[in-house]
Amino acid sequence: MLKTLSLRKPILYKNQEVSELTYDVEEITVAGFCAADARKTRQAGPDEKMNISPTSEIDYTFHVYLGFAAIMAVNPQYDVKDLEKIKGEDIKQVMQIGRSFFIKSEDSEPEHSGQISGTTQDVTEPQSTD
Repeated sequence: MLKTLSLRKPILYKNQEVSELTYDVEEITVAGFCAADARKTRQAGPDEKMNISPTSEIDYTFHVYLGFAAIMAVNPQYDVKDLEKIKGEDIKQVMQIGRSFFIKSEDSEPEHSGQISGTTQDVTEPQSTD
């Protein structure tokens, strides 16, 4: 679902201030996901690779780059270098966008197939111990 990120500190893109960015985590592709992971690893640098969390649900740097992927998915004119100009509290907002890829938000609907899952056995009376 297309949403809008309002930047507290606008970024400069082609000599114009940008204060709002649209995004959609549902439009992140496999290529965007993998690119986000690769950028996160490059950003850490060669000495930090051992400290990178292998658990994507808590990897905050990965979340930032996934947030960028969600923005670039619906705004192909932007490049990572453009989005890396984001600063301050806006970084946290981008991180939360990327994190929402892994964690369901309160406004998301649970998925229902309409079918009963698992098997149901006949209900019987418990056996008496007498």
